[in-house]
Amino acid sequence: MSDKPKLRIGLIGTGFMGKAHVFGFAAAPKVFDLPYDIELHTVADVTEQAAQAAARAMGFAHATTDWRRLIDDPAIDVIDITAPNALHKDMALAAIAAGKHVYCEKPLAPWPRTRAKWPTPPRRRGSGRRSGSTICATRCCGWPAT
Repeated sequence: MSDKPKLRIGLIGTGFMGKAHVFGFAAAPKVFDLPYDIELHTVADVTEQAAQAAARAMGFAHATTDWRRLIDDPAIDVIDITAPNALHKDMALAAIAAGKHVYCEKPLAPWPRTRAKWPTPPRRRGSGRRSGSTICATRCCGWPAT
């Protein structure tokens, strides 16, 4: 066991993209000298059966059907949102308001007009906000590439 601090991941959504993100979390320590040990803490999905199956298959310690439990859990450091696109905004804003690090790929909101209405969340020292983005996909949707 390493003496590095743990970075505890909470994953919302266990479909294709959720699986891809977990693959990345598993591979990262093998190819990068990370300052943290990644721990797959809790996974959330819409049914208990899906959440429990994903936890077993992907190596998460806990499973839930309520994504808000991940945000409320002080042990979780990063909220990784891979739920359907229309749900990204509310989940991301709730996680940011709770002071969590948030990993949410595009789109952050289903329509450009709703993306523009995002409030500027308060910054907490040490918290990070990043948005994964594919320039081709954002341009195809009429969004400016950022």
